[in-house]
This record gives sequence, structure tokens and C-alpha cells, in this order.
Amino acid sequence: MNSPTIRSYAQSLVDRARREAASHAPEKIIHSLYQHTFNRPVTKFELTQCLTFVTHQRQQAGISLDEALGDLAHGLFMSNEFLYQK
Repeated sequence: MNSPTIRSYAQSLVDRARREAASHAPEKIIHSLYQHTFNRPVTKFELTQCLTFVTHQRQQAGISLDEALGDLAHGLFMSNEFLYQK
């Protein structure tokens, strides 16, 4: 799941979410990521966790917002909820 192909899929999902959110606000992009990945809205708790993750990635790893959101999308792809949808 760490292949360049999966990473590119994650970044493509971020690009799509950004276009659909019509915003650069991470909150709106995360809402779109969850809708596309899990076919449900993000919960308040999940949104808080995701925003914390994105902020941490940007500060600690020194990466752009798009790269941090790509890391988040990659993590969503790795989740049990994504891998074992009912």
C-alpha cells in the first residue's frame, strides 16, 4: 500500500476533493475526502483528528498542505473501514 501508484491515487483524490470543495480550507477538503472514501460524512471527532494530523505533518515534516492532505488520504486508504466496506 506504500507504492507510488497508491500515493498517486491518494493525491488524485485530494485534487478531486479540492475541486469539489471549491476551497483551500482543509475542513472542506476533509469532508469531501471522507465522503468519497467512506461514502459518509466525517464526524466532528474525526475532523478534529484529521486537522491535527494535517497541522502536525505540515509543522513537523515541513510539507505543503497538499502533501499533508495526500498523507491523510493515503492513511484513509489504509484504514479498516476502507478495506472492509460492507
